Parts: sequence; structure tokens; C-alpha cells
Amino acid sequence: MSTSDLTVSILEGLGGIENIESMSNCKTRIRVEVNDIEKVKQEDLKSIYGVIGVVPFGSQVQIILGQQTEEIAEVFFNKLKIKNENK
Repeated sequence: MSTSDLTVSILEGLGGIENIESMSNCKTRIRVEVNDIEKVKQEDLKSIYGVIGVVPFGSQVQIILGQQTEEIAEVFFNKLKIKNENK
């Protein structure tokens, strides 16, 4: 699965681009603050090839992606048109 396809699948699992309030990342995971946690499809996210794990915490969802995290996060920041504060 390409990085772009993986990003689209993750966005769909998170309830769409309009459900994302903010996002950050570290070396192994992206952290997404969502507007409505009920719209997040955790099982769909867990079944995406390339997703190692999903950890919900309040209105935040952490998606564990391993070594490909930074590349995927950059695609997310571009799609969401937000600045990557990690750089």
C-alpha cells in the first residue's frame, strides 16, 4: 500500500478530515485529536495494512505506525494544510 493510500485509509478510519481537530507525531506514532470520538472506526484502523496498533485516549487517538511514521505524518500535514510543529 502506498503512503498516500495508507493516509487516505487512516483518514477514513478517523471519521474524515472534518473530524480532525489537530495532529502531532513522534518517531513511531501519530497523535490525532478528534472532534467526535464516536466517528472513529477503531476496528477499521486496526485492520489497515501498515497500522501496528490504535490507542484511544479521551478525544485523542494514537496510531502506531513504526518507522514509517514521519513519512506518513508529512502526508497528513500536507493534506490537512497544517504546519508540522515537529520540524
